[in-house]
Amino acid sequence: MRVGLIGENPNDTNSFSNLFSRIYSGKFDFFPLIRNRTGGQLDDIKEGSKTVDQLQFEYEFEKPDFVVLIRDSDALETEHKKISDCLTKMYSLGNAVTQNAVFLLCIFEMETLLLADLEPINKKFGINLVYPNSNLDPIDPMHKSDPKGFLKSLCGYQQSDCPDLFKTIDFNKIKSVRFFSEFVALFEKRIK
Repeated sequence: MRVGLIGENPNDTNSFSNLFSRIYSGKFDFFPLIRNRTGGQLDDIKEGSKTVDQLQFEYEFEKPDFVVLIRDSDALETEHKKISDCLTKMYSLGNAVTQNAVFLLCIFEMETLLLADLEPINKKFGINLVYPNSNLDPIDPMHKSDPKGFLKSLCGYQQSDCPDLFKTIDFNKIKSVRFFSEFVALFEKRIK
């Protein structure tokens, strides 16, 4: 099955591909779509826009079985307006591929999942980080704002580290993060 990936950053699509290629070994060919459109450029969702035109062209050319759209909310789940705006933009972009998309909206960002399994970070950086690491940290990683900044401050993590870390992250541990487990359920339903 061929699955097109759209994300606001190549690190996000590469991280997803590294994880899901390992979990669903040999079942999928993951490949990026509109890779030169990143971040806020994906918000350019009006019909006839460069983003929509390019997506429709690549979709017709590549003919994926479906598309996974990955976005960071840059918001906590309690920030309803930001979440709603992000979902609206994702759904609009999904409409450009005749709603043949599954949506992964990361509550805050992809790095939220790293907080659910710190073993790859500890190995990479030779540290013994635990989460939550103080009484100030919420137990649920989805309630931690700016997990990327949090990791940078503790161990020198860089966003470019994410794809390698997702090669060994524990799928079952990160399924404890609700937005991810909800996505996995939708993904599983889509591939049946």
